[in-house]
Amino acid sequence: MRMNESLVLAAVAIMLASGANAASEQGEARREQSATRRSAAERDREREREREGRSDESEHRGDVSGRVLNPDGTPAIGVTVTAVVQVREEHVPPEVFNGTTDANGAFEFPEVLPSDEPWDLSVLATAAGFALEASNVSSGRAERGARGGRVEPLRMRFERAQPVRLRFVDVNRAPVAGVSAFTMRRVTADGSDNFLPLAGAGAVIKTSGADGTVTVEDFSPGDRVTLGIRPPGKQWEMRSFVADQSTELLLAPAPNGGVAGSVRDADGEPIVGANVFIVTTTWTGATTTARPFATRTRTEGTFLTRDICTLGERYGLLVTAAARGYAFKSLETVQELGAAMGAVDFTLEPSVSLNLRVLDAVGQPLVGARVCPARRVTTMDVTHVVAVKAADRITLTTDAKGMVTLDGFAAGDHATVEVSQRGKPSTQLSFDVAGAGDVEVQVKP
Repeated sequence: MRMNESLVLAAVAIMLASGANAASEQGEARREQSATRRSAAERDREREREREGRSDESEHRGDVSGRVLNPDGTPAIGVTVTAVVQVREEHVPPEVFNGTTDANGAFEFPEVLPSDEPWDLSVLATAAGFALEASNVSSGRAERGARGGRVEPLRMRFERAQPVRLRFVDVNRAPVAGVSAFTMRRVTADGSDNFLPLAGAGAVIKTSGADGTVTVEDFSPGDRVTLGIRPPGKQWEMRSFVADQSTELLLAPAPNGGVAGSVRDADGEPIVGANVFIVTTTWTGATTTARPFATRTRTEGTFLTRDICTLGERYGLLVTAAARGYAFKSLETVQELGAAMGAVDFTLEPSVSLNLRVLDAVGQPLVGARVCPARRVTTMDVTHVVAVKAADRITLTTDAKGMVTLDGFAAGDHATVEVSQRGKPSTQLSFDVAGAGDVEVQVKP
């Protein structure tokens, strides 16, 4: 279920431009205005067809239908299904249609797709205990039949979700109550991309309690998640992270053009002095520019950088957190609209200690080589990367036996390190991490 890019951009623009209150209060009026505009346009087209002697059959709006199944393939009965239709026309708000599945897990929204205007469609199925399931289609990929724009019946299948506890705190780690939050996007380990625009989020928005916590069931640990959140009295913003069983999100914003966040252990305690490596990427025509930055966490486990992103222009970010005794984690994102980046929060798990021996092409110890962790793929098939150009602080040098003592990887990881020698191209070597102990790798000829 690949997310349509224009749907993402339109929905993000809507989310950043308005709050949920405005969306709920003005939504009905906007739909009435849209319907009025459409009715007037249809009357004009009907008069034109009458003049030209043509049938109006091709101008009917198209249907959206499908089925929702449980993980075992049985019908998901009584499930909430939301269809969001966005016409690709400036200043036209999305239309939202809600329904439930019948005894066969089927749903239908008749005559909701425009026949002669380009549109984007997002259909969302939500139910307690199941991860957010979405299908996204654009008119460019839809069929056009006798009834105008339409899509083939959709087939959606739920995955079991594990409840994840979110805790919202300020810079002093005091809980923040009244934070509205919903899962805007979840990307699973197998690359399945599920996207929920703000217009369709009413049924899944939750609010933190007095202790700053809220439990969500829209995703599973290991998913790459983008949350839409709105602190009390503020506008909607986005926060991206890799989901853990319990995730604590820092609400203190970074200065314009900066990146802020926190690094904590599995018990929620701050990791002081953790390395945070950031690479920003910008694109100018055919030229790509990458700039590395490095910082460390402070006594409360938080970090802050200033003026490293160019707001208002498309940019990419790779943020990696690494600390001695912990397996590193990363987050990679592209801010298509050049918006300010929300807080980036990491929860690190313990690593294992490896005695890594590096051999040259003929099997002799490689002395004086620089070794840096570059990539780890977890047992849940989640990939975390280190931008080696920013990571001098965790780069080691082999001794007379070609040895380094390496951490940063967890048991079960598929690990990759980058090995470089002065005057020679660097190379990447991979191995599986069974646990703490000795590992030997060899540079190829």
